[in-house]
Amino acid sequence: MKIRTKLLLTLGSIAIIPPVAAYIALIDNPRISLAIRMNEYEAQRGIAAEQLQSIFRAIGSNVEESLSETYRMQLDPRQRDDAERQRRFANSATQNGIVAFEKELDTITRLMAKQTQDSAAAGESADAIDEREEELIDELHEALPEFKSKTEEFLQLSEQSSKKEGDFVQEVFEPEVGEKLGKAVQ
Repeated sequence: MKIRTKLLLTLGSIAIIPPVAAYIALIDNPRISLAIRMNEYEAQRGIAAEQLQSIFRAIGSNVEESLSETYRMQLDPRQRDDAERQRRFANSATQNGIVAFEKELDTITRLMAKQTQDSAAAGESADAIDEREEELIDELHEALPEFKSKTEEFLQLSEQSSKKEGDFVQEVFEPEVGEKLGKAVQ
């Protein structure tokens, strides 16, 4: 029994040593190590970009929900309390969404800066895809103040239960924010 166990342990360690040695050799290679880090940055940016898209869609959905609840309050006064509560919840979610959107945009920006810094330190150049991504991120940063301002304006109209709320969403929020910012987010 002891000999069999020793033999199995020896064969197992012989089988494990080559892959471990190959892994260590790959990691010690600076070009391969850089490529692995760049893939990690791209994966993290991809995840953050998906979250950014999701947050953007959620903000639009929350705006529509708030508007719907405002209409419900006007149509059925008996449901006013429930509709008011739902509208406030949707407005709160919209405000939280703006904060989350800004946070994810900053995350993507930091990841891109770190990737650029690591690439420059290794003597590698950025490719055309990264340059296009940087342009899109810059567009989003430029559009963010307007996005926040239009959202705040909507929230003020919603809190006042203004009849202009629906017109604002259709004429200002959806075309200026939804289409313009939506293209860059996609």
